[in-house]
Amino acid sequence: MMEKIFLDLRQLLKQKHWLQVIRLLVQSYNLTKWLNNSYPDYHRFFWGKVAPGIITGKRNIIACVIGGEIVGIACLKKAEETKLSTLYIDPAHQKQGIGTEILERSFKWLGTQKPALSIAKDRLSCFYNFIVKYHWELTNIASNKYRRGASEYFFN
Repeated sequence: MMEKIFLDLRQLLKQKHWLQVIRLLVQSYNLTKWLNNSYPDYHRFFWGKVAPGIITGKRNIIACVIGGEIVGIACLKKAEETKLSTLYIDPAHQKQGIGTEILERSFKWLGTQKPALSIAKDRLSCFYNFIVKYHWELTNIASNKYRRGASEYFFN
């Protein structure tokens, strides 16, 4: 089995690993661009908020790399709110502790185990174990927030 390497893009940026940061941003987007189907303007969100936010220090990406490819990421926000914006683990690499390790590293960067987050109703089952494990509390349910006719569940 190949080694799991966990990377913090803010740390890489501070260490001036520019090309690695750019490559990892592109790989992170490519891994998650399917979210455009669920969240209109995800492309604009990623390149207009996440990427510049890493430079300003308000956002970060924690990634797991196996064999040179990103297999899981968390996009984080630490500004006017502390938020887990995106968590995605490639299905071929789920149930291997990658999500838990990414979350633990994310919590450390965010300074809390209960960041704000929202989950689309149709994705709730994917997050059930994390919701229970970390005692995330449902705070709101909103309809039509990101997609017409879809409900979004807000936690913490």
